[in-house]
Amino acid sequence: MERSIHALQQTAIHTLNHHRHDWMNDLQVLYGYIRMNKPDKIIQYVEKIRERMVMESRISKLGIPSLVLFFHSLRTGSQTLQLEVVVNGELNLSELPLQADKVSDTLIGLINAYRFGIKPKWGDAPKLIVTINADERALSVDFEFQGELNASEELYRQFKEKLAGSPLQPISMDPLMTRVKLQAELRRLNGGTSCL
Repeated sequence: MERSIHALQQTAIHTLNHHRHDWMNDLQVLYGYIRMNKPDKIIQYVEKIRERMVMESRISKLGIPSLVLFFHSLRTGSQTLQLEVVVNGELNLSELPLQADKVSDTLIGLINAYRFGIKPKWGDAPKLIVTINADERALSVDFEFQGELNASEELYRQFKEKLAGSPLQPISMDPLMTRVKLQAELRRLNGGTSCL
């Protein structure tokens, strides 16, 4: 138990340090544009920071602490995989009429399957874009992978295994595992409308 708490604390400290480092870099870039008197560049860069902060805020509001921490720590601490998480609109998984903890566990397992299935190489790390969206009928999660895998057939098998018994089910799965679409239907009330 103590080791788990210590590991969690280390992860949180590492994530905070990474964010501090990013902010210092952003300030240096802005300071450079100010000194060079480039107002257009300043505006563009501030907009880029704003967009990043909006997305980080949306991730933080997903409502499942283990998933939020996983996303933030992997986005800041992974050398082997660039993770980009896109949350469309304000979304709190714990408020949706589904088993949010199972959805969270499934997402963490699937992302780790990508993470550990990457073919090692020099240069830029492969990129995984995870897009999360919900409407009145369903929660949708799309994976887009840019890079090389050791064995896409093995990753495909792992996905099938991890999706068994999960609220998330495959809508489409590219055999090369570059594009995967998952969906979880939202439970309906007696009147036929969802609980959203």
